[in-house]
Amino acid sequence: MAEERALSEILAEVQDKIIAACARSGRDAETVEVIGVTKTHGPEVVREAWEAGIRLFGENRVQEAAWKIPACCGGPVWHMIGHLQRNKVRAALEWFRVIHSVDSLRLLEQIERVAEESGHRPEILIEVNVAGEASKDATRA
Repeated sequence: MAEERALSEILAEVQDKIIAACARSGRDAETVEVIGVTKTHGPEVVREAWEAGIRLFGENRVQEAAWKIPACCGGPVWHMIGHLQRNKVRAALEWFRVIHSVDSLRLLEQIERVAEESGHRPEILIEVNVAGEASKDATRA
C-alpha cells in the first residue's frame, strides 16, 4: 500500500507546476489561485489545508457546507463549485462568497432576489455553453 503524503508536500508540487506552466505561457504565477476542493473531506482536512497555505476552498453541495463550514477554522473564502438548485440559493448565499457555474437566467434571477433580501452579495461566475452541447443546455433549468 502506498504511503500517504502530506498535504503541504502535494501543494508544493502543485505550486511548482503552476509556476512552470505560467513561465511557459508568459503569465504571472501570482495571478493564479488554488482552490482546495473539500468534497467528502471533513473539517480536519480543511484545517490541514489552511495550515499548508490554501486560502480558498470549494464545496459542491450546500447541505455539506452547512455543517462543514461552521466546524472549520475561521478565515477561508468558500466557493460553491457544484450545480446550485434554485431552492438552495438562500442557504448558499449564507455560506459562500463565490458561486461558480450559474447556468441559467432563472437561477441568476433567484440569486439576485435572495441577495437583495439578505444583503449577501456573492461573486458570480456564469457558465457559458460555447460548444453548443445539448447536455449543457441551460434552457432545461
